[in-house]
Amino acid sequence: MTEPVAAPDATITTTAVGVPTPAPDTAIKPSTPEPAAAPPAVAVPTADNLLVDPPKPAEGEPAKPAEGEPVKPDAPAAIKPEDYKIPEALVEQGFTVDDPTVKGYLTKAAELGLPQEQVAALMETVAPAIREQALAPYQAWKTLQDQWSAEIKADPELGGAKLGETVAKIRQGITAFATKPGATAEQVAAEVAKVDEALRITGAGNNPTFVRLLHHAFSRLTEGNHVAGSPPGGGQKRSPAEVLFNHADNRKA
Repeated sequence: MTEPVAAPDATITTTAVGVPTPAPDTAIKPSTPEPAAAPPAVAVPTADNLLVDPPKPAEGEPAKPAEGEPVKPDAPAAIKPEDYKIPEALVEQGFTVDDPTVKGYLTKAAELGLPQEQVAALMETVAPAIREQALAPYQAWKTLQDQWSAEIKADPELGGAKLGETVAKIRQGITAFATKPGATAEQVAAEVAKVDEALRITGAGNNPTFVRLLHHAFSRLTEGNHVAGSPPGGGQKRSPAEVLFNHADNRKA
């Protein structure tokens, strides 16, 4: 008859070498609360002590250095571009501190805090470059105008031996159409002067395409036009201004 085997004790386990070890504790334990953060420190007002603390400067008065501390010099006032004087070499050529090219150099010098002596020396060195840079747009404009003028003079229709006639025809047309009919000589002269100024400023007076356009237009208008409806041989010539302003299509109702 076999004897019953007792159930193993659940609280004891045996290791590989037969040494009993306690079973792991699986019971749920209450968590330990974290300690509360300390409240922020309260700012406690303090008072200066006349015998211990260094005296404070009065309101608006700069702070004095502590005993033994070296005195710092005051910062120099900021330099402005207009504070500089440009060299006489540039003044003689018509440059001023307001010139865009010169002002660019002076603005950079002011940012770097350069003294007047260094700025003058540098600008005297680069004066030729400043002049060349400032005149570059004007030189390009002149080159273009010369190119246009040469093209007109070489044009077989407008230039060569016909150049004088071309210019005279256009001048006649400008004088005729600068004002409406009935204007006084003074009014005509004033308006023609405005046209001439516009031709110079824009350069249109040298533009081959524009000159050719004016020459064609004024040549046709000054060719002698007959009044519509007149019998053959009984037509009358009209001035260019009358052709343009007194034409039936241009009359006001």
